[in-house]
Amino acid sequence: MTLPYAVHRIFPMSALAVGLSAVFVYSLLHFPAYPGINAFVLLLGVALHSDRRRALIAFAATVAVMMASLSAQPASVANPSDWVATTLMTVVAYLLGENWRLRRVRWSALRSAPSCSNANARCWSASETSGPARP
Repeated sequence: MTLPYAVHRIFPMSALAVGLSAVFVYSLLHFPAYPGINAFVLLLGVALHSDRRRALIAFAATVAVMMASLSAQPASVANPSDWVATTLMTVVAYLLGENWRLRRVRWSALRSAPSCSNANARCWSASETSGPARP
């Protein structure tokens, strides 16, 4: 189940399909252990290393598979707290990956900004890039 993470940068959607298929098949076998952490880590990796469109598709697929996996479990295994925890972990994994990806983009843009050594270049500072615009 963790093997797809090794190739998620090269084949993000294929890795996600293999990983989520493994989680779903595992849930059909009615094991008491819950393998959701693999799907959450894979979703985080896809959201971090792919564009937003693929990340949203990965998020929707993960939600669908995790909900289907929980519904396949007997009532004694999947209680309401499992549904809430699964939903929250899926949302957190997506948002964390998306946030880190956007943060990397912002940092690389700040690093490539013109330096203050050039007299005609605009100098960038942390105070100019955050907060409301000042007149």
